[in-house]
Amino acid sequence: MATPERTCVGCRRKRGQDELVRLVADQGRAVAAWPGAPGRSAYLCPEQKCLEAAEKKRAFARALRGPVTLDPAVRAVFARPGNMRFNDASPHDCAPAATSDERR
Repeated sequence: MATPERTCVGCRRKRGQDELVRLVADQGRAVAAWPGAPGRSAYLCPEQKCLEAAEKKRAFARALRGPVTLDPAVRAVFARPGNMRFNDASPHDCAPAATSDERR
């Protein structure tokens, strides 16, 4: 089965949904969403430059259709190299998921 494509709100490049970070609005903040979370979404490439471009263009408020601020935890994860495992994150945890070696 083909992976659905989504567009990054920062660079406007189309990628597979599983390659992008999904953000949703939660109490006025844009937070990382877990797979299957309800609500409108904004998708973002897992790159710092896309995050900066999206903020500069005010893309989160436009995509989520309301005033939002970026959650500081999301910004912190984007700042770290090798950071993107959002798809395994819980709704309120933006830390990268543990690798199989770390889970043992």
